Amino acid sequence: MNSKTVIALIDKLANKELSFGSLCQNNYAPSHEPYTFIRKSGKYTIFYSKQFKRDMQFQTKRRASEDKDPYEVLGHPVLIGTVLAKFLKIAKNDSQLAHWNRMILFLWGICGIEKSLQEIAGCGYEEYQPTNATIPVEQLSDPNARALFEFLGDII
Repeated sequence: MNSKTVIALIDKLANKELSFGSLCQNNYAPSHEPYTFIRKSGKYTIFYSKQFKRDMQFQTKRRASEDKDPYEVLGHPVLIGTVLAKFLKIAKNDSQLAHWNRMILFLWGICGIEKSLQEIAGCGYEEYQPTNATIPVEQLSDPNARALFEFLGDII
């Protein structure tokens, strides 16, 4: 499972509503760590930056000369409860739901039950050479994280 697939899966599960605690990326400095949304105050949006250990302000309205918003909402961290609630909505019957719940608890537990999906995906990526391919393929470096994301990808 490559980084684009992992990001797409997290995007499907993330709550993209701009509310207290949601993570946002500064579009003018994408190399910075994501900011945490605090509140809107007049024409400014206030975020907390772990990287700079202080509050940051962005103007809510973009200037006419700019073609993109000053920040992108990444969403709230995806916790195990969010995924279990999603399973509840898409399961066809109780036995399927029970199987999915057992698997997700087992796989997520190995990776760290208290971690968000974004933290689990942050383990890094490595390239490997499949036996029948000439081009190296990117995959999650942690095999437990890879198993969790492949299981989620098959279901969602």
